[in-house]
This record gives sequence, structure tokens and C-alpha cells, in this order.
Amino acid sequence: MTNTRKTYFFDYSIMFLQNYLSKRGRSIHTISSYRDTLSIFKDWLEATGKNFTTFKFSEFTVDTAYNFLEWLKSDRKNSEETCNHRLHDLCGYIDYCVTQDVALASVYTLLKRVKPYKTVKKIKDWLTSEQVKLIIDSCPNTKKGKRDKLIILMLYETAVRVSELANLCISNVYLDDEFPFIQLVGKGKKERTIPLIGNIPMLLKDYINEDVKYSGSEYIFYTMHNGKPEHISSRSIQEMITRSADKARLIDSSIPDRVYPHMFRRSKATSLYQNGMVLEQVSSLLGHSQLETTRIYAKASIAQIRENMEKATPQKDIEAEPLWQGKTKDLNKLYGLR
Repeated sequence: MTNTRKTYFFDYSIMFLQNYLSKRGRSIHTISSYRDTLSIFKDWLEATGKNFTTFKFSEFTVDTAYNFLEWLKSDRKNSEETCNHRLHDLCGYIDYCVTQDVALASVYTLLKRVKPYKTVKKIKDWLTSEQVKLIIDSCPNTKKGKRDKLIILMLYETAVRVSELANLCISNVYLDDEFPFIQLVGKGKKERTIPLIGNIPMLLKDYINEDVKYSGSEYIFYTMHNGKPEHISSRSIQEMITRSADKARLIDSSIPDRVYPHMFRRSKATSLYQNGMVLEQVSSLLGHSQLETTRIYAKASIAQIRENMEKATPQKDIEAEPLWQGKTKDLNKLYGLR
């Protein structure tokens, strides 16, 4: 067992960032977030006159964490949500370090005592089906525009992650089955099957036969690089969505100022829940391992809330005569009148 006084804080950072997270199936965005947090923590140490290469776990205290969070707010002008995110990442890193050296468990326990900032949970923007159609219709009627329309349609109708769609191969699409579907490998290397409904199978088959087959691409959605087909990047999809949403906003100003791929996934999940799909099925469609993760999409509509409130109110109470009916004297007295 290693003495925490002799263990440097960044001893395990390279193994954590380059091996552990990828083996756990974490996305490149998650890994990048952890790398950013550890890099920013290093910057803070140096800003306070400490050498990050010799900073020890034994020097990490509750005050260390609070001072770091305060620096994020005051010097970096980070929001409270971002500060909490950095704290979460530090916890994740030290939790991993404990698996390498159990003597560091006391440091992890100290860090868990640090209270995150209280924040107001904002309701995230989502799109109606009509707004999604407007964005799709804003794509140009060209060969590339046809591809873009299909990308947006599939992002919404299948509620897949943008990385999953960008990496979708022809071999993972089953259009000739009685009930067409796609097979995905999502976060954590988990496989899931998503049915293709409506006119998506027909549009997808036409697109493959008219375009993808002649490109030599193994990916459904591709771009050409140095004369060779490569899967489209998530960034390219984002840029395309931004252009289309900007055009659609000229027709419907209520479309959110910033539209991004994950918004289609959230919008579909919310729509499915509001239209009666049970949360467990929504969770399965989204590929969530924890039902709690899906609950953030479970936003009841006003109509749902009203319907359930009415169900909980006995009809006899609604139709009952007021208690003061025929008691004018008592009613006047209640209001201080004669």
C-alpha cells in the first residue's frame, strides 16, 4: 500500500485519460471533459505558486477544492453549472485513483464532502414535430440536401446519438425485414435495436441505391476525403443543422436560437413520453443503462397534468353545491358585510 504522502496527484492521470476511460466506453467528449478539468486544475495550482508535478494527494484538502471552485468563478468567470461539472470530474478522477491505491480513499471521502453550488435547473429547449418538419424542409433540393434531410429525419425519428448516426454502416441496416430496423453499438459498447417506421425505410433504401452504393462507402452518411469516402463528422452534421435551423427560424421565430443534434433526440423522447410510451420503453430506445438518466426527458405536457388532476378530483366534488348556498347572512359576515 502506498503512503498518500508520497503519491503525487497526477501520477495516474495518463492511465486514466488514455486507457481507463476508453476501456469503460466513455465518449471522446467525456474524455475531453476530464482532460480539460485536470488541465485547468493544473493551471490553478501553478497560478497559486505550486508545482503540479510535485503536488501530493496529501496536500489535497476540502479547502483546496473550495478554493479551486472559487477561482473558476472569479478568475475564469465560469458559471456555477460549469464549476459543479469540474468538481464532478475531479471526483471521477480520484475515484479511479482509489482503485489503483486504496490508501487514497480518505482523499476521495474528503472531496465528497465538498458541496456543489446550488443551481436553478433550467428547462431545456425542445422542438415540436412541426418545427422539425420546417427544419427538414429548409434543406436544399439537391443531392447533398437529400442526404441532409434524411440525417435530420433519422436523428429525430430514431432518437439516436449523433455519433451513432455518423458511424452507422450499411451492414447495420436491415431494410428487407418485415419490420425494418437498425443495429447500433452505443455508449459502453452496448448493442440495441431501433425500429424504422413511417417512410424512413423507403427513403433510406432509395438513398442507398441512388447514392451510397456508387460511392464505395461502408457508411450510410459519408463525405469524400482525398477521393475516398469517410463517415461524416459530428461537427459537419452540427453545421448543417445550424444552417437549416437558421432558415426555418425565418418562418417560425419560436425555433430555439441554438439547435443542435442532441435536441432532436431529447425532443423525440419527450414526445414519445407525452404520447403515452412508458418510461422504461423510452429508456430502452435511448440506450440508457439507468432509468434515472431517462427521467430528464420525462416532461409532462400541460394537457397530461390537467388530465391527471381531473382524474384525481371526484366528479361529485365538482358538481357539489357551495357550502354557503342559501346562507347569505353567514356569507356577508365572512366578508365583514351586513
